[in-house]
Amino acid sequence: MNDLSTLYKMVIDFDLKLRNENVFNDKLYTAIYQQLAILFMQWEVKDDIPKSAFVSYVYLLDTLAKGNRFWSDEVCIKAEDAHIKIQELVTSIDQHPLNPI
Repeated sequence: MNDLSTLYKMVIDFDLKLRNENVFNDKLYTAIYQQLAILFMQWEVKDDIPKSAFVSYVYLLDTLAKGNRFWSDEVCIKAEDAHIKIQELVTSIDQHPLNPI
C-alpha cells in the first residue's frame, strides 16, 4: 500500500479504537507499522518525507505516548512497546555516528 490517505485513515481508526474502546487493535497496528517501515526505508534513501505521511506518524506516536488512565495493564504494555518500536523506525533513518567535537 502506498496510498497515504489510507495510512492516515488506518491511524485514525487505530486511535479511535484505542481511545474510545480501550482496545489495542493488533492487526491494524501491524498493518500500520509495516507500511511505515516501508516508507521509512524509502525516506532513508530519498531524504524526503511527504507531509501527509509525517502527520500520520506523529499522530500515531502521540497516541501511543500519551497513554490513557482507563487502559488495562495489557493495553498499556502494548502501547508502550509499540511506541518504542515506532521510535526505532525514526532512529533507523539516520545511522551516521555523531562526530565528536
